Amino acid sequence: MKKKLYERNKESVFLIDSKILHKEYPIQNWKYNRPPDKQRVKEIKNIISNNGFFDNRIYLAEIKTDTSIHYYCYDGNHRREAIKELCEENSLLEVQTMPELVISIIQNASEEEVKENFKNLNKGCPVPELYTENLSNKEIKNNVEYIVNKIITKFKNHKSSSKHARRPNFNKDTLTQNIFEKIKDKNIDKDEFYESILKLNKKYSLGVHLDLTKFQNKKYFKKCQENNCYLFLKKDFTEDIEI
Repeated sequence: MKKKLYERNKESVFLIDSKILHKEYPIQNWKYNRPPDKQRVKEIKNIISNNGFFDNRIYLAEIKTDTSIHYYCYDGNHRREAIKELCEENSLLEVQTMPELVISIIQNASEEEVKENFKNLNKGCPVPELYTENLSNKEIKNNVEYIVNKIITKFKNHKSSSKHARRPNFNKDTLTQNIFEKIKDKNIDKDEFYESILKLNKKYSLGVHLDLTKFQNKKYFKKCQENNCYLFLKKDFTEDIEI
């Protein structure tokens, strides 16, 4: 059920049957990880259920204390959540070929070692600073996540799972970084800030701060009109928010 592929320094890599992953390792989310994107988890579940190709590598850190050993997933959490949900739903029984997972474990890891590996893995796909910095003010993190989730709920038809979302859509990580940059050094009321975003969207719809004539002949402009969402016609709408 488990085969060691190789070992290098403190890293051990195993090939493992996905069905026993959560039985063998009581895995937790690493504290700096982003909350899982339910849409992305659903997409991965569909790929697995249809025997499609997916990145099957999951990165774990083994962190020891005086009394126990804990395993934290610091990269591949969407894949891990998808596998976990499929196992709980018994959907994997319907898959002709059970997917195997490549599990990389840093043994007896320190926080700094995990952070360094995480940053190296995500160099090609920048992660919001919100999840890579040890923030002293936890309220900032809560405010950013609250605002981002409100935007996603309001404009869900414009959310894209693509790392490089095109107008008039947005990528959650990019949105999170932009919001974080805007409010990280400020004392804000999260509801008032969200309302200021909606007011800005209204201004955009009227051509304030945004030249709509540039977009009116574009096919995607109809989507903006149908959903009353104009924010993502700009690369970073937070530049126009006054706080």
